[in-house]
Amino acid sequence: MLSCKEIFKLANDQDKKPLFLKMEIAAHMLMCKHCARYRDHIKIMSENLQKLHQKQSDSSRENIQEIEKKTLEELKKRA
Repeated sequence: MLSCKEIFKLANDQDKKPLFLKMEIAAHMLMCKHCARYRDHIKIMSENLQKLHQKQSDSSRENIQEIEKKTLEELKKRA
């Protein structure tokens, strides 16, 4: 079984991984609530950073603060 540290290193770019490794990562995520929560938090932050990047050209300071607030609220809900 992979350790949390190994999962952290391998979690990116799962599309490029062999099937057996994807299965090991998935099994670890099912058993380890900490890694699963970390994965969820990274996903939320990534989605919100993409939104921020899309709005960057026409965003003001208020929009950035709104996105930060929504991100923190989502992370608190899932914690």
